[in-house]
Amino acid sequence: MRVFLETIYGPYAGKVIQLETGVSLRIGRSANAEVIFADDYQLSPLHVAIGCDNRVCHLYDWNSARGTFLNGERIYKAELANGDQIRVGRTYMIVHIETGEFRRADEDDRPETPLSRALRILRSQSEPLFALVDAARDRMAYEMLSDCPEESQSLFDGETAEELAEVAPYLVAISNGSQFLEKLLYLGWGKSWGVFFTSAEPFIRIRKHLRFLQYVTDENEKEGVLYFRYYDPRVLRVFLQSSQRLIPGDFWGPFESFFVEAEQPLTLLEFNRQSRRKLQLTAGAGGLDHNLWRQTEK
Repeated sequence: MRVFLETIYGPYAGKVIQLETGVSLRIGRSANAEVIFADDYQLSPLHVAIGCDNRVCHLYDWNSARGTFLNGERIYKAELANGDQIRVGRTYMIVHIETGEFRRADEDDRPETPLSRALRILRSQSEPLFALVDAARDRMAYEMLSDCPEESQSLFDGETAEELAEVAPYLVAISNGSQFLEKLLYLGWGKSWGVFFTSAEPFIRIRKHLRFLQYVTDENEKEGVLYFRYYDPRVLRVFLQSSQRLIPGDFWGPFESFFVEAEQPLTLLEFNRQSRRKLQLTAGAGGLDHNLWRQTEK
């Protein structure tokens, strides 16, 4: 059995590590680690250990400060399978377990996980998909946006856009088969990095509408103009679950539907003008459990 870790995102993207049978490798920033990622400032000195025998590979979190994530879920000890996704610090790796020469695992060969189900749902939309990403949530989010291959732009303009580049909300047009979308999900899911939506309208019109939505007037006009952080999933899911009569008619504009992480990240919330759905990302006997809930007018 040959086991490889392929680093696909982070300071050491492209690096391939081969694991030898009977040897445990510790990954971290310290010189005491067998695999040193010194430039990943989010790693602990000794962050995680991975060891394999002739039958199985195990991953152990080494009491890391920021945690070890397997397929998007924080773990302390786990058995690895071919195609598993590991995130430690800013480093994102894919596990390859092969009997022959190393090759990249095809996406269809990877075991389905809650995050891969979320990815499948988003990629299956008939209308073009967009993301709203809040760079202020995490330095890594801003770094991803700075290196984003997709069409993207801050919602701020002029000097404000330059001064607040590292903390601004960004509109991103997600192309078919986008690798940026996959990285965004696996690195940011459950951290309130942003929301997704579909629209058939052009990028420039969508951005204009998003800028319009940033400022709202207090209901009693006592506070004047308020800033509306609708691109924060914690804000948007509460807003869109409110009574329909409380949502301004001009809110939807070019939007077809919104996809927002729930408070429990194993659930994806879908909203459109007429309905709301909870999309369970844990597989049941019939696959995805799509539970509809209806809005009650008061």
